[in-house]
Amino acid sequence: MSHLTLLDTQLKSFQYLQKSLKRISQTFTSSDEKKNIESKQMDFLQGKLAKRVWGNLSVMLNWTPNGYNFVMDKEVFAANSNYNADILLENVTQNYAIEAIIGESTEIGFEPLSYKQNLDGSKTIILERICE
Repeated sequence: MSHLTLLDTQLKSFQYLQKSLKRISQTFTSSDEKKNIESKQMDFLQGKLAKRVWGNLSVMLNWTPNGYNFVMDKEVFAANSNYNADILLENVTQNYAIEAIIGESTEIGFEPLSYKQNLDGSKTIILERICE
């Protein structure tokens, strides 16, 4: 029996979400049309679903006033893919945080110098700001 699971997130910025999905090499498409979501940004932000299909499995993102939600059948997803739904959400969230840190820091004058994936799975970002 299939049950959809709604996973709430605190992801609110389309720009950072899109970059985090690119960082983990996942392209989401509009559920209405099979077009890249970059060309459907306004529809996506107005609450339409976007989905990424792994084989015959789909994961959807839905905009709500509180942020984006992931919608998926976790049991079917886990049984039929190399991905664990919780790990997927963790990766998206971690990469979203990286993109938000870099983006917001750049707006106040910092420049990213380096980005490193550590052996323990953590990530290190080095930013620099030169004061004149």
